[in-house]
Amino acid sequence: MRSIMRTLNIAILVPLLFAVAGVAVCYAWLAEGGPSDLKLREEFDAPPVKVFEVDLPGEFTAGAGKAPEGMTGSWPRFRNSTLDGVSTDKTPLAETWPEGGPKAVWSMELGQGYGGAAIHKGRVYILDYDEGRPAGTKGPVDKSRKGDVLRCLSLTDGSEIWKRWYHIPIRRNHGVSRTVPSVTDRFIVTIGPKGHVLCLDTATGKAIWSMDLVREYGAVIPEWYTGQCPLIDTVEIEDGDKTIERKVAIFAPGGPGALMLARDCETGKILWTTPNPDNLQMTHSSIVPLEHWGTKMYIYCTSGGVVGVSAETGKILWKFDNWQVTPALSPSPVIIGDEKMFFSAAYKAGCLMLAIKQDEDGNSIAVEVFRRGPEIFGSVQQTPLLYAKHLYGVLTNNAGEDKQQMICMNLDGVRLWSSGPENRFELGPYLIADGKILALDGKTGALTMARATPAGWEMLARAQILDAHEAWAPMAIADGRLILRDLTKMICLDLRDPNAPKPSTAPAKQRP
Repeated sequence: MRSIMRTLNIAILVPLLFAVAGVAVCYAWLAEGGPSDLKLREEFDAPPVKVFEVDLPGEFTAGAGKAPEGMTGSWPRFRNSTLDGVSTDKTPLAETWPEGGPKAVWSMELGQGYGGAAIHKGRVYILDYDEGRPAGTKGPVDKSRKGDVLRCLSLTDGSEIWKRWYHIPIRRNHGVSRTVPSVTDRFIVTIGPKGHVLCLDTATGKAIWSMDLVREYGAVIPEWYTGQCPLIDTVEIEDGDKTIERKVAIFAPGGPGALMLARDCETGKILWTTPNPDNLQMTHSSIVPLEHWGTKMYIYCTSGGVVGVSAETGKILWKFDNWQVTPALSPSPVIIGDEKMFFSAAYKAGCLMLAIKQDEDGNSIAVEVFRRGPEIFGSVQQTPLLYAKHLYGVLTNNAGEDKQQMICMNLDGVRLWSSGPENRFELGPYLIADGKILALDGKTGALTMARATPAGWEMLARAQILDAHEAWAPMAIADGRLILRDLTKMICLDLRDPNAPKPSTAPAKQRP
């Protein structure tokens, strides 16, 4: 009898202990700044483990949309061409908004995800995910149509100019799409959730080359899919007795085949690969360039720390081990001048400032300047903004009473202000344009406009834009039009100042 009772007690106790442990893990995850609204997660499955054969570069379809003429504004990649999250567009924005908010120019339904838009000369590019049924519906799924789809849209009306699609079945795990395309006058490069890469002609969508980072380099895709946005950089290449400039795409597979690689956009030639003997793996962070004392390098946050890789040879110039964040590292490095780099993350990591120095042998090394805890500054997903020698960002849930507030910090690591308890932004994106912060509440879909100044939080306007769920995708702005999205819907807002002088269309006077 005692033996039976002991067996019954064990049978009850063991599952109970596992249940308690599971609750504890979930609580810890949420406390670290992870998403707290799980309403749409009930149907989510774990990501597949098998490698799927993908027919790259996929199928091309021309649309009825037309590229508008006369639009020159650009936000051509993740965090703009300057990689600081600040617009260089001179279009004046309104100082306030009418009741009901700024005018919505167009909107469209998308597959679930957080992939943001790039804008270039009147065209909007977004890497979407086709769920195999009409977007925004609950109809039956055609599994043969599930795949990544790059859409080229008109900025003025959202009509589709063209799209390119390839079949890759992906189960939702906090959505699917994650990345922002990189665009130049001639080339557009994308990275899909499972590491599939396209390089296309910007205007026509014609395929130039493609690759699979998992199959070709053994990339280990992070748990919540690829968050690394592609980088197109301009480099000088020796061609016989002359030096020419080329557009080069830079990737960090983080597999045994290559830690990082450079590929010529025009020819598809691999210029160099970086060996990976330490098995440093991919994170959700993106690569950024830095030029230090005439040496150009690419900075990347790997699973095992930060590395600086030579832009000329692909050789690792230095490594800093003491910046490893688990289970996920999302924000990208912020380059400050030609020497300093700022890093931030969730999960109580806080923030870190590094500087590149030279050791006794003249080799580059990374030296810690300061480190601050999450109560001062830390970021879950979004990369902080660098503007007028100050850093702006939204705090994690580990910041105590100031959690999820916008803050301003100087480059010495001293916080100057926070936005206050009535101004919280969850995991939503933000950027700066025309001297104004535009910040989206990732949970409610409310858009706030505030003055970008270290003097204090100065809110100018707020409007409810989206009936949001997980409005986490990076925003983009060009020609006064702001593109933002939530989990399933993208919208374009006209933020232009209606009272600003119109650009002159009269021909310039000729000198006698």
